[in-house]
Parts: sequence; C-alpha cells; structure tokens
Amino acid sequence: MSLVTAAAFSDTLEAHLAKARIEDEGIACYISDQHIVSADWFLSGAVGGVKVQVAPGDLDAARKILGSPVAPPAAAAPEYTCPDCGSHDVQINSFARRLAFMFIVLAALPIPWRPMRCNACDHTWRPRRGSA
Repeated sequence: MSLVTAAAFSDTLEAHLAKARIEDEGIACYISDQHIVSADWFLSGAVGGVKVQVAPGDLDAARKILGSPVAPPAAAAPEYTCPDCGSHDVQINSFARRLAFMFIVLAALPIPWRPMRCNACDHTWRPRRGSA
C-alpha cells in the first residue's frame, strides 16, 4: 500500500497528537521517521521531519482534520462552595498562606488545614477532609 504525507512535524509528540486527531475521525494513519528524529533531532530537517502518512484517498480529509481548530477544553468546576451562601467565589485565607509559607520555610512542615474565605459574604470556615 502506498502512503502519502498529510503533514510533517519537527517533533515526535506533535506528530502523535496529529495522528490521534486523524484516527479519532476513523482514518488509518501511520508515522514515519519518528525514530530517526528521536535518536538525533538535528536530522529532523534532513529527513523532512516526522511525517504523518495516510492512504492517497484519505489525504484531503486528513488535511482538513488537521487544519480545523481544536475545541478548547471545558471549564473546570469550582473547587469549593461557601457553606453559608453557596457562592463559588472563595479563596484560601491569606493569613493561612503566610502561616503555611512560614511553616514550610522554617520547619518544612505542611499545614493540615486550610481556612477558606468566601469573597461574596466574607464567611470563613475550615473544609472537611474530602469535601472539595
């Protein structure tokens, strides 16, 4: 089976990410010259980089997949919620940060608790273990 190059990359990691995107759409693809570039990355330019190759019939579809932007990851859920008002706008108490810094620098001991403060209602509390 003859293969054609859909894209070439200077880094093996980028080539594997492109391969994953193409295979995710159901197109079989292969990576060539990855071991040469991994062994001596100065040869990347000499061999034309790490190549992602597909069947000739899948070339246009593969290039279209690689040309489309990657969707951004979904926003992470807030870690803590204020138990008093339910707001997600909370932060670690700044005094506890200073105290933790002093303990780490002077005694190299971590603080087992971190007081939380709600920015919405100014309520402070100590979260229970595993209640993130």
